[in-house]
Amino acid sequence: MYKLYHVFNEVSEGKGGIDNRQFQEALKRLEEYGLQRFSSLPLGHRLFALFDKNNDGVVDLKEFMLGTRSFACERLDWIGC
Repeated sequence: MYKLYHVFNEVSEGKGGIDNRQFQEALKRLEEYGLQRFSSLPLGHRLFALFDKNNDGVVDLKEFMLGTRSFACERLDWIGC
């Protein structure tokens, strides 16, 4: 989970939220979770919309962690997410 936080913090430049462009960049950096493949597909933009629970055009840290956690745990189920 540290990797998710680290990527979010880098992409958001410490601002606490990321827009769709930054979200796609974050996906590219999450290769070990299998998420980089979505960044170049329309599905990547759909994931952004799904993660943005309050529809404010920004995915905050909580939305990002909750959304990506399910993907991360599928890939890393052996660590007990």
